Amino acid sequence: MYDKEKIEMLRNEARHLYLRFYISKGFTYNESLPLRIHFDPTLSFVNCSICHFKKAYLNDEELMSYCVTQPALRTNTYKIIHSKEELKYTASLEMLGTFLITCNESVISDFKKQMLYQAEFLNSYMNENFCFLVKISPRLVPYLTENLIKHLNAYNVEILLDQEDLCWNYGIDGIIGIGTDWLILKDGVQYEFGNVIILYKNGIPIGIESGGSIEVLLQSKCRLPHKIYTNTYCNEWMVSKIEAKSNLIIKYFDALNVISYILWTLNNCDDVSLKLLVVLEQYIRALKSIMCIEKINYYDLEEDIMNLGTNYDEWSSCPEKLYQAIRNELDNQWD
Repeated sequence: MYDKEKIEMLRNEARHLYLRFYISKGFTYNESLPLRIHFDPTLSFVNCSICHFKKAYLNDEELMSYCVTQPALRTNTYKIIHSKEELKYTASLEMLGTFLITCNESVISDFKKQMLYQAEFLNSYMNENFCFLVKISPRLVPYLTENLIKHLNAYNVEILLDQEDLCWNYGIDGIIGIGTDWLILKDGVQYEFGNVIILYKNGIPIGIESGGSIEVLLQSKCRLPHKIYTNTYCNEWMVSKIEAKSNLIIKYFDALNVISYILWTLNNCDDVSLKLLVVLEQYIRALKSIMCIEKINYYDLEEDIMNLGTNYDEWSSCPEKLYQAIRNELDNQWD
């Protein structure tokens, strides 16, 4: 098992290599945004690297091409269902991302650039036995030139036409994303890395985002025991706990992760929005429902919190305080 210092060293290395690669390609480095979000009414927290574009767009600032490593917390559309697809929308993770400005005249060449840049970076980072599978929206088939496919094949990339349209909604009127899903294939296992997506405003291309998560890179390259949507590097206890149970157990740990962040924020920040309190209530209700369904009692909850650990110093040094804070919230809502 990797210890915490080794994991952080690997994360720093991935950040450094990613930023150095894209800066060498002419992208400008952007500082990470704070997790708590004020400029976007559709989100409670920064949830991906494209939020830098959204911030500029919503504030009528000049749009620029950039690269960034962005901590993110995904809380939207949290549902208590046995669906792997829904697990994609609850997570804490760190996104490696870029945004490239484009237009009608250059979108085909810019799409080719972003696809080849991502393939080149992943190829140089993985540096061992692997290949990639890229699922592409049917609407982007005209962008797949023979030349692009040939170059992608040279980077061990196989293209697959997706049967369903790969489309993204950014919560901004008139703007949608159409693009690709990138999977890393290694030793018979698929790892969902990220995307290359063209953003359209009222049908006109305005930018291309690309990237994926550090967690998936480390999971695929270093074989770190990690559940993509819990985004926790697992000790043996957690691996056995998750794999022995249903998908709801993954949601259970997701909920604990989000709740611990929000409670930490409430304890350390004066400026707390109503939206943050609503998200906390939503996740406490989710946690309560999962505990009922999976028959998790307070003793189990306390043990899980003690074993889980968090990224927040206050809770890491005193997990008993986190347990008591979560129990208080559950008691306040227990029917």
